Amino acid sequence: NSTIQLLTEFDTTMTICLNRLSVVSSSFRDLLRGVVELQRACLYTIALMDYVDVYLPRMDEGSEIKYPRADPRMGAFVWNDKDAFFLFKAGLPVYYVRPYNDFDTQNILSYIQLT
Repeated sequence: NSTIQLLTEFDTTMTICLNRLSVVSSSFRDLLRGVVELQRACLYTIALMDYVDVYLPRMDEGSEIKYPRADPRMGAFVWNDKDAFFLFKAGLPVYYVRPYNDFDTQNILSYIQLT
């Protein structure tokens, strides 16, 4: 499972960073780099767990529930119809990027105001 592999990778990164910060004597600049790397691994872990627990179930193709927008989320730029649909279905902000010449065949039924 790719989720388990990612969590294992993040755990390994955090373990290495913690060992390096506690055992190896380093300059202040190198310590800062270690702390930043540790923070990055922690934030990636939280984001992945958030995705798996909250947003992945919302993207289930069998679900017809309409979820509210996820206000504190940044969103994503996508170029693929399927990705745009799944992110929209999960209530995440999505920006569907397409070439200008694709718009002559589209029928836009509704829109929402950006806030």
